[in-house]
Amino acid sequence: MNAAAPLDTLPAHRMLQSHAQRLRSVHLRDLFAGDPGRAAAMAAEAHDVHLDFSKQPHAIATGDGQLKLRSSFNITLDAKAEDATVDLRLRIGCPVLEDEGQEGDDLGLAVKVTGVDVRVDPEDKHVYHFTLAKGAKVHFGIESEPYDPAWTVRLRPEIDEEVTS
Repeated sequence: MNAAAPLDTLPAHRMLQSHAQRLRSVHLRDLFAGDPGRAAAMAAEAHDVHLDFSKQPHAIATGDGQLKLRSSFNITLDAKAEDATVDLRLRIGCPVLEDEGQEGDDLGLAVKVTGVDVRVDPEDKHVYHFTLAKGAKVHFGIESEPYDPAWTVRLRPEIDEEVTS
């Protein structure tokens, strides 16, 4: 039987130590002050459409010294909604934050959807179109492409009601 390597010798542990060292002097209050939308980004509600993170965005270490962002969230249409269905447009971005706090390019995402048929927008692979029924729930599981552990990334789902003419 092979003995497992001590955890503190693994590359993931060294990455976490480095990340902890960078954030050691940063107070949680300062992180929220520097990003006023941070708390509000964990849930959203517009009219009768609700988005809630069933698994908060979190980084996992890959075997090659990089990170991947994982998350999952649900979108529901309230059972008391006036309309029986609503056509939605969801854009799932995962931008890399630049030094000045500006959003850079989006990371590539693997997205698994259950609960409804979706159509990926042919002009923007980050945009999903679907119809959500009253009382129904759609689940999105997300995993980013690997990225440098020195980068700060943000998962940003944005929902709009489709405008049909």
